[in-house]
Amino acid sequence: MWPQPCASPATGTALCDGGIVIDLSAMRAVSVDPAERTADVQGGALRGDVDHETQATAWPPPAAS
Repeated sequence: MWPQPCASPATGTALCDGGIVIDLSAMRAVSVDPAERTADVQGGALRGDVDHETQATAWPPPAAS
């Protein structure tokens, strides 16, 4: 089993023979709690999704990966 977030290569090089791929691209929700200084990020969220939600809280942008 292999999760496929939005940023996985379209060439299929991240896949395994005979495996199952779970497409997480529809799971892009980001929930920010400024009081607790936490964020819940779903598996298909992109960096831009996180940036968008954290800008309203004056948090710094997430580090590049």
